[in-house]
Amino acid sequence: YASRGKNYELLRREFAKWLQRTQKIQLLKSSFFKECSKPGENERDFRIRLALIAREQRDAAIEKMRQKYAPRFARLDDRIQRLRTVLDEKDAQADRQAFDTVISIGTTLFRSMFGRKRNKNEEKRSRKIKRLKEEKEEKEEKEKMIAQENLVGLQKERQDLEAQFQAEVMALESMTNPMTEKL
Repeated sequence: YASRGKNYELLRREFAKWLQRTQKIQLLKSSFFKECSKPGENERDFRIRLALIAREQRDAAIEKMRQKYAPRFARLDDRIQRLRTVLDEKDAQADRQAFDTVISIGTTLFRSMFGRKRNKNEEKRSRKIKRLKEEKEEKEEKEKMIAQENLVGLQKERQDLEAQFQAEVMALESMTNPMTEKL
């Protein structure tokens, strides 16, 4: 009977039916990850494999989120950097103005010590220049304060965006723990 080739298919089907009726194999299934254990794989090894799958899925999702948030972070970082540059320029300008003021005071003292008299036109002109300098300094101080307030606002906005990103990452990490999932 076994020597005939055409009987092999009949034997294969009968053997499959016998295996199905008499032998049992227990497989574990994860409904969340849509995975089944391999024949002979114990629960511990299956859960370890599920943990690896979960990590890979989480890492892919986090990378996708990073790409989603990257333009927003880049825009905020660029705006923050520009404001810092403006503030640095204003600080340097204030230092130059302080230096100019010291020179002006020194010149005035030098002139007064060596007896050069000032006429009324010079005094009017110097008061006008002084008033214009004060107005300019006030305006620059206001601009600097506004820039500092904008910088603080942008830094807060970036912190909020970072917190939102971290919250989404935490939500991804806590979705399902393969070690506690019912199989």
